[in-house]
Amino acid sequence: MQTANMSNLTVILAATNAMRRWLSMDLPYLPDTEGGNKGTQAMHSNAEKTSWQCHVIQNHPKSFERTAIATEVNSRYTLLMPFSVTPSREQWERKFLHTWVNEWLNNALELGFAHPDWVRGLADAFVRQPKQLSWYRNVDLSVNGHVTDAELWVRQTLDHNGLAALDDDYVFALGERMNSQIKRVGPMKKSIDPRIGFVEQGLRYFAENSIIQSGSLSTQNPENDHKVMPDNVVSMADFRNRKRN
Repeated sequence: MQTANMSNLTVILAATNAMRRWLSMDLPYLPDTEGGNKGTQAMHSNAEKTSWQCHVIQNHPKSFERTAIATEVNSRYTLLMPFSVTPSREQWERKFLHTWVNEWLNNALELGFAHPDWVRGLADAFVRQPKQLSWYRNVDLSVNGHVTDAELWVRQTLDHNGLAALDDDYVFALGERMNSQIKRVGPMKKSIDPRIGFVEQGLRYFAENSIIQSGSLSTQNPENDHKVMPDNVVSMADFRNRKRN
């Protein structure tokens, strides 16, 4: 099996002041591309870059328990990550990547974007894709409202159920409810579905140039693009197009 050369996927992690203090990070500001917006740059995701607004809340006063929140800026999909001790930056990043791939795969399956036989291949594709994680000091004001909403969801769930922290079941249930809410974004208040946007973005990053065959993901050889694919091979791009039609 041949594997094409893959360029790095840049992962922008923009930390709020609470996140910086929690992880004891001295971070540079996100480069100012528009002028006059130091520390409050608008962020975007594209084919080569995914951007996340990262925050953390203390579950209760004087509690060691924390809940980290990471919201992807285009889809507005939000990850929730409970911590009972303060992690190192590297530990936080591992938790983030683990949560990202798990929720991407779960949503791809639940929404019908992937077959169960494809999961191992998609997970392998996620792992194989080189990623460059870059931290900055920044709050995207257009995304911060969604981060605040997530904080309210977490606090209400903790208080209503008398919890010190969210366990895996609560994280799953709360995340599903929260990310199933249609979001209104931009000056035109465009409606977006976070789950669909999150899944489709992941497919573009990790499976756009790949095919599913015999339950595993294999990278296509560009030199063989002219060949007719066997009947048991499903193109991810074709599959998504059929879903929309």
